[in-house]
Amino acid sequence: MKIFYILQLIYLLQVQLIIDANPIRATKSKNTQEIYCPQKKTDSDIIKLFPFPVQSNPMLPKPSMTYGLMTNGKINSIEIINQKTCIPSIIFCLKNLEKLVINNSYFCDSTKHIGGKMEYLPEQIIKLEKLKTLKISHVNLTFLPSIIGNLSSLTDLLISYT
Repeated sequence: MKIFYILQLIYLLQVQLIIDANPIRATKSKNTQEIYCPQKKTDSDIIKLFPFPVQSNPMLPKPSMTYGLMTNGKINSIEIINQKTCIPSIIFCLKNLEKLVINNSYFCDSTKHIGGKMEYLPEQIIKLEKLKTLKISHVNLTFLPSIIGNLSSLTDLLISYT
C-alpha cells in the first residue's frame, strides 16, 4: 500500500514538472478543449453566436445588462451579467479583448458547474493575450488555472463573492 502512494506522488510530481516546464502545453488538460475560431468572422459575428444577447456599444449600460464595447469593429471589453445560459468558448476567439467581467454567469465547457455557478475558470483564458482586466464575481469559483500567470498583459484581477 505504501508503494502505491509513493508511485502516485512521483506521478504527480512529474506532471507538475511538465506543466511548470512547458506552460503552453499545460493548456491541454482534461478541462481544455480545442477552440474553433472562424477565420472570416468579425467580432460582431462572433458575439452573435452567443446563446444570449450582447448589446454592442450601448449608450447607457444598465447594471444588469450584458454588453460589449467596440472600437474599429473590434470588441475590447465585454461584461456578462446574470446569464442563465452558459458563456460559449467562442468568447476566447475575441483576440482584442482587454476587459472581461463575469458576474453570476458560467462557461459552457465548465463541467463542474452547479446550478449555473462556475467552479473553475477554463484554461482557454490563455488565448486572450491582450486581456488587461479580469473581474469575476458571484460565482462558486474554487480553482484558477496556474496558466493565468502567463497572461502577460493582465494587470487587474478581481475575484469577489465566490
